[in-house]
Amino acid sequence: MESELRKAELEATAPPAVGVNDHCNDDESSSESRSRSRKRQRLSHFGDTAAVQQRADAVLAATAAAGSLIDGPIGSLPVDSSDLLPGSVNDDLLTGSGRAWKTKMCIHFEAGTCRRGNACSFAHGCEELALAYRTAADRTGVPATTRMDFSANRAAAPGQLSRAMSIPQQQVNAMMTDRTKELLIEMTGVQDVQWKIASQRVTLVGKALQVEKAQQLLTRVTTHCMWGVSEPKIHGLLRPRTDCTSAKCRLSPMVPALKEFSANMTLSKNLFSIGTGSNNDLVVRGEMLSRNHVTFEFVPSRGAIYVIDTSTNGTFVNGRRLPEKGSAKVVLWHGDEVLLQDPEQGGAEFGYMVNLEFMG
Repeated sequence: MESELRKAELEATAPPAVGVNDHCNDDESSSESRSRSRKRQRLSHFGDTAAVQQRADAVLAATAAAGSLIDGPIGSLPVDSSDLLPGSVNDDLLTGSGRAWKTKMCIHFEAGTCRRGNACSFAHGCEELALAYRTAADRTGVPATTRMDFSANRAAAPGQLSRAMSIPQQQVNAMMTDRTKELLIEMTGVQDVQWKIASQRVTLVGKALQVEKAQQLLTRVTTHCMWGVSEPKIHGLLRPRTDCTSAKCRLSPMVPALKEFSANMTLSKNLFSIGTGSNNDLVVRGEMLSRNHVTFEFVPSRGAIYVIDTSTNGTFVNGRRLPEKGSAKVVLWHGDEVLLQDPEQGGAEFGYMVNLEFMG
């Protein structure tokens, strides 16, 4: 009888089993105690307030409960970052632990057999994995980095050459853009285009024929942009339209003495002229005007209308005089101002605003 009472007393005082496999021992209990002590020490420097201690006890209790569902000692379980204190407390604890949380995918989660839940130290899904890498980088305190561009120091490969050319100062802002670089590479095949804004220069890198083609194209663009520059104009000159079959040019007078004029231009009728002579499409009377003063030409293959000065005293586009006596033609752009008299001699508004429309 005494032996049976002794046996019942021992069973009543025995510690409860932990884990479904009943393999927790004194070492595991010791490991659990050490784990609890370490976690409390990490929280101690945040203040020994009742609220902090209460939250810590709740986290440890939740961790212990999770540990009872799996094999292994409780002390080996990680504390989930969502169960810790907010803000910098979490960051300090996770950094101090030296562990990389959820930076690998949980194979048991993918199979649907993970029983750790939020306490699992592995990622449950791609979003959690991506978040872990992002927050891990944030915790290191390393500042954000940007990709370095070594194109300015890139040497030409064997069989290639580099050539530099100047860009007019008034064209630098509109010219030196990423879009212009893309179009120049697309249209000429050069390997690289290096803008150097401070020195107003561009370096072209590629094979000899490619570099020569790019230089010729840039020279053409910068030349036409001497009579007005804008990003749309630069892009249109770099890659002109080739599907134009007709164009409409409408001239809006800037002074009451001139009348409005509109011309439909096609491949067969691609010219119209302005002057004092009756043979012109638009007859204009005024001082210092020529019998055949200026001619407009539609070039479908370029998708553009050009203006040609045929006068004695000059025609001006955006305040700059055109090449004299038909020696060259300049591309006309939507919104340009064409003046028939020298703006410095009283003809600042004696001309037209140009409105262009191209049809394919």
